[in-house]
Amino acid sequence: MSNLRNQPCSCGSGLKLKKCCMEHLNKYTVFCDETGNSGSNYLDLNQPFFVIAGWVVPNTILKNTAFLDECASSLGVPGELKSSKLLKRKKARQEFISLFERLNELGCKPVFIYAEKKYCIAAKVIETLLDPEYNNQLDTWFTYDNVRKKALVEKVYLFPDEQLANFIHAYKDGDAEKMTQSILQLSDYANSIGLDTLSTLFKGALSKIESNMASERAANKSLPKNAMAAINLPVFTSLIQMIEPLGRKNNDTLTLIHDECGPFEEAYNEIFERFATAAPSERKLFDGNTITFGFKHLKDFSFGESDQSRWLQAADLLAGVLGRLFDNIYYDKLQDDELLELVRTLIPSFFRQDINLSNSICSNSTRDKIYEVIPSS
Repeated sequence: MSNLRNQPCSCGSGLKLKKCCMEHLNKYTVFCDETGNSGSNYLDLNQPFFVIAGWVVPNTILKNTAFLDECASSLGVPGELKSSKLLKRKKARQEFISLFERLNELGCKPVFIYAEKKYCIAAKVIETLLDPEYNNQLDTWFTYDNVRKKALVEKVYLFPDEQLANFIHAYKDGDAEKMTQSILQLSDYANSIGLDTLSTLFKGALSKIESNMASERAANKSLPKNAMAAINLPVFTSLIQMIEPLGRKNNDTLTLIHDECGPFEEAYNEIFERFATAAPSERKLFDGNTITFGFKHLKDFSFGESDQSRWLQAADLLAGVLGRLFDNIYYDKLQDDELLELVRTLIPSFFRQDINLSNSICSNSTRDKIYEVIPSS
């Protein structure tokens, strides 16, 4: 083994194996970016989804970005590859098919999480109003019963958009009086469609609405720039909860690099530190999912500048492709052959069974609609 370590590395660098690729074995860097970012605006109909997506890149190929440079050259892009500027071009979409195939060949894995904003409002209704600490109709066990919670979210998702809008505005303002009116509206509607139990549960939130709203205001101020009130933070949390088990599967070490994201950087850093440095433990939820504390494999998190990193640009392209795909499916406007061809390169991440490479935070109907397209692509 000692002799092998001292042999020239097979990558052609001219360095000894022990000073080159051997240092990077079982080490990966995840480069990610976002699309559909409208912060605390859960009602942005022009962007119904928020997506975080990226590539898990073996550290052995981090310096191999020539093929990304060639992609930019082929498209006549003198600087940064950006999906917002390129996806409208047919030639660019065709070029990205080859690019995504090349990334797969190099052992890069696409990872992503997509969240439907309307569904997130419904989830916020349940999490806020059906908190046992502030609802006299619920026992503490309900806190971890995410199976029942998801079933209730599906029902609230079908409530009139106006009622969901009234709730989220009251929530963002932290106004107990507005929230009281929203609760009564939600309760009356639930009763009118035969959801008597849900109607009663909503009214259970009225007795402690002042303290509930005070708690929500305090929670939203617990992280910089009111980040707790936005959709970004729970989706980012889902991402790091997906990456840590990814490292555990093969005892890999991972580093996460996110493109600069302005007002959410401090909050992302703080959330990462809370989970990564906590005492090691796992919290099992009723549906079999696990929340992990004390990371052993996701070792580091930082931000990078996309104009200085081709890998972050590749993450931007992936997020842009997925965001456009989901929006087009959502509004029944998917007529893009190149976009469908791109999706074919991502199918393993949608359907892989041994480890999660993707996650969805959306209604069952929306997920079914998306999956009707994905297999046929």
